[in-house]
Amino acid sequence: MPAIDLTDDALNQKKPENQREIEARALQDLVVSIERLQPRLV
Repeated sequence: MPAIDLTDDALNQKKPENQREIEARALQDLVVSIERLQPRLV
């Protein structure tokens, strides 16, 4: 089996839309985490 290339360049060339989805989900998770922490920070 050929090695799977998981570098950013390979991902961006093959599926840029998937990379954007992954980044969008990561940002959403971060926002949710911040919202959960907010009451403790206030």
